Amino acid sequence: MIRILSYVFLVLVLSGCVSANTIKSVNYYDKKEVSLQAETFLVGNEAKPTVLVLHGSGGVDSHHRDWAKTINSWGYNAVVFDSFRPRGISDVNGRSLEVPFLQRAIDAEMVARWTLNQSWSNGKLCVIGFSHGGVAVLTINMKGQLSNEMGSNHSFQCGVNYYGIPLMEYFLSETTMPVQIHVGSNDGSNDLYRNIDFAKKYKSQTELYVYQNAEHGFDRVATDIRVRGTPGLVKGGYYTIKSDPKSREESLVKVKEFFDKHLN
Repeated sequence: MIRILSYVFLVLVLSGCVSANTIKSVNYYDKKEVSLQAETFLVGNEAKPTVLVLHGSGGVDSHHRDWAKTINSWGYNAVVFDSFRPRGISDVNGRSLEVPFLQRAIDAEMVARWTLNQSWSNGKLCVIGFSHGGVAVLTINMKGQLSNEMGSNHSFQCGVNYYGIPLMEYFLSETTMPVQIHVGSNDGSNDLYRNIDFAKKYKSQTELYVYQNAEHGFDRVATDIRVRGTPGLVKGGYYTIKSDPKSREESLVKVKEFFDKHLN
């Protein structure tokens, strides 16, 4: 067992990933302290801008670590952490509110504050989220959501939301940072028209990109599965997560341009 653990740690270090960082967060609903485990993907020894990666309803997997490596290839550090497992939850498929979106936003801000105090951070920070994590990005973005709980504004220069549905309550607030939204026209767990309305309402701060015939999770690699959705949000109870290589590549170009604009 010791040999196996040593080998896993060595692989993580050699791949640029260090997963021994514990960051404290707090449940806003019961005030219990939670220890988040952050995996850092660093670019060299100089201080760089950083992007936080927020996972979807299934928790952290290779998809989010691959995204971190892609972000590294663009010249930025990346931090991946799981909001579910420290709370004894493996996923929230079919029950999105088991870990509330505001809690995800609070976790992100706590990791952001930790990141800004690290020697490898140059003080510039953005966030990217997928599905459940994408809704968390919008939660960070909406004025009053975080500040009401934490007593101050968030730490991010920009945010990217991959196929996280804008909640109706978000239309009653104001935005606080530039946001880029990516959604497939056939996304069974989202509402395309709600995304369009959101982008129109906050057009000065929002970029919306719609990928024709693409489904949920179109940026994933070699994926085609059915997943249980949250009642009231997903028609029929299930939706499809399916790769779309063309849409993925198109979106990567747009995300890189967005980060280059706001992190440099």
